[in-house]
Amino acid sequence: MLPNHIVRDPSLKLAEKGALLVLSGYADKDNQAWPATGTIAQALGVSERQARRILNALSERGYVQRDERHGPKGERLTTLYTLRFDRWGFVRPPGHQ
Repeated sequence: MLPNHIVRDPSLKLAEKGALLVLSGYADKDNQAWPATGTIAQALGVSERQARRILNALSERGYVQRDERHGPKGERLTTLYTLRFDRWGFVRPPGHQ
């Protein structure tokens, strides 16, 4: 579920809203999710490259915080996505009034 403010935001592209919805579906109680890019791409019906572009745009606009995760041997794990809103109310992204 997305807050109405996001659903009605005309500056967000449909694919960006879709990505937020996918991430929201995977998010835990702390608004954190870590699905693979391929999983997000498949849910959106786009290529992994396009999914990365969408996620980059959301990160740049402050809707999602992205943190790289690494395993005990330094291996790269999936990215940790922290939603900058909760599913019941909007938390303004940094730099937005």
